[in-house]
Amino acid sequence: KSVLLDVVHCSLKSEKNKLVLVAGRLLFTAEYYLFFANVLGHVTKHKMHVVDDVAAVKRTKRIPNAITVVTTTRKFHFCAFAAVDTTLQLMLQLREVEKSRRAAT
Repeated sequence: KSVLLDVVHCSLKSEKNKLVLVAGRLLFTAEYYLFFANVLGHVTKHKMHVVDDVAAVKRTKRIPNAITVVTTTRKFHFCAFAAVDTTLQLMLQLREVEKSRRAAT
C-alpha cells in the first residue's frame, strides 16, 4: 500500500475535445502519479508509474503553467497549477528516488 505524499489541484487537457480542461487532483505517492476528477458524475482516472510508465516529465512550451507527462503509450497535459515549478520539481524528484531505489535492489 502506497503512502500519499502530496495532492495538487490542476486540470487535464481532455483527450476527446482539445478545448476542454478537466478539473481534478493530481496525487503523488512514491511510485505513482494519479489523476482523479469527477465532473458531474463523469469520473476520469489515470494511474502512471513514475519509472515503468513515465518516459518524460517536462514543462509545456506552448502553454504557460503546464506540465506534460509522456508515458509509454500517450501524453498527458496538466495545467492550471498553483505552483507549477514546485510540482514539476516534486515529479522529477519522485522519479529519481524510485530509480535509485530500484538500482539499489
